Amino acid sequence: MSKDVCKNLKSFSMPAYLRDANSPPAEAVFRFCANLEEVHSALPFDLDNLENCCQLRNLRFHLPMNHISDNSLRRMAISANSLKSLEEFAVCTADDSFSSSKFVAKVLLSFPNLISVGLVDSSLPLKFIHKTKSSVPLHLKLRRCFWGLSHDSYLRVVNTRKLSTYRKGFSKIIKLAVVSCPYIEELVINVFHEECLQQLCLLQHLTFLSINFNYCDHDYMSVWFAVLKKIGPQLKHLSVEASTNIPVNAICDNCVNLESLRIRGKAVVGETASTSSNLPHLRRLLLMCMDNRSLMFLLSNCPLLTEMFLDCAVCLDDTLLSNILKHNPLSELKLAGIHACKLSKLGFRMLLESAVKLEKVSFRSVKFDASDVIHKLNPKIVNYPVFNKLKDVEFFRRKLHPCRF
Repeated sequence: MSKDVCKNLKSFSMPAYLRDANSPPAEAVFRFCANLEEVHSALPFDLDNLENCCQLRNLRFHLPMNHISDNSLRRMAISANSLKSLEEFAVCTADDSFSSSKFVAKVLLSFPNLISVGLVDSSLPLKFIHKTKSSVPLHLKLRRCFWGLSHDSYLRVVNTRKLSTYRKGFSKIIKLAVVSCPYIEELVINVFHEECLQQLCLLQHLTFLSINFNYCDHDYMSVWFAVLKKIGPQLKHLSVEASTNIPVNAICDNCVNLESLRIRGKAVVGETASTSSNLPHLRRLLLMCMDNRSLMFLLSNCPLLTEMFLDCAVCLDDTLLSNILKHNPLSELKLAGIHACKLSKLGFRMLLESAVKLEKVSFRSVKFDASDVIHKLNPKIVNYPVFNKLKDVEFFRRKLHPCRF
């Protein structure tokens, strides 16, 4: 690349195959790229080579943390004043939450103005800092955080004393994290003890919450509902994952400003719930498992819905769809993924005729192939035969991609 090209570069990526290619070293490129704002690299390099990149905001490595040397990180910390614009420093390759704590702690201490360290646990690093560096909690500017052991880390310590100790101290870990990160707007949390939930009420700026209860041993529902009453109105995007039933009426009652909702578990409606939901602003919905009542409850009163994914919709037949469309014609729907439903050709045609703005669909019925119906009725609709291909553009999947969060 010429010097003039380098001057104009805003984003730069170094894929792994360049390791064996006859390409110039990183320092030769970065020396002339003073206007870089984003760097992605699958190759290790000395981080102080970025000293001239004063506009750099986003730095992401696609390689294990142990490939970035302590010496390199130390030299970068020395020149941190030249990277005052840096907001995101992330390692996108999954690492063990315990072994990565020291590395993430060093990043946080070196760059206290970061808003994200990616989809890696930052609660254990904060505990490490508090224990070894400072008895007074830090006040960081993090806006996006992941708290709790990753699934891979959990599998490494399951049925061990280490997990038991971690679970007992989890609430204190989260309490410290909340105090240290008061400006969080987007949080992904794997819950290991229900007592930590009350701490979420202190996050006054929180608008995006992805919460996973699959690692929680005790009954958490009553505490969770109490927390929802307090933080629900401020949430715009909510993802809930659990191995138990998830009462969606409680979500609707308390989270009236939701724009996006993902339920990874069985969505149910409580016996005492009203017959209709209260999500007037909902635009995106994903359900992994549902029954007639919960599907009718959620779809009947979401007039602004533009994106819908129904993963296992065996309850959806022509009769149920007809009842839903009487209440909500889905006239704003642009993207629909429906898997394993019981709609007939007539029912699917009814959906296409009602959802007049549909642009992309992935449809799998146990009764027929939808391709011909789509082609005859509206050939402009893009049909995705593979459900997961369309699901790649689903809101939460894009938002929580390791290279973006």
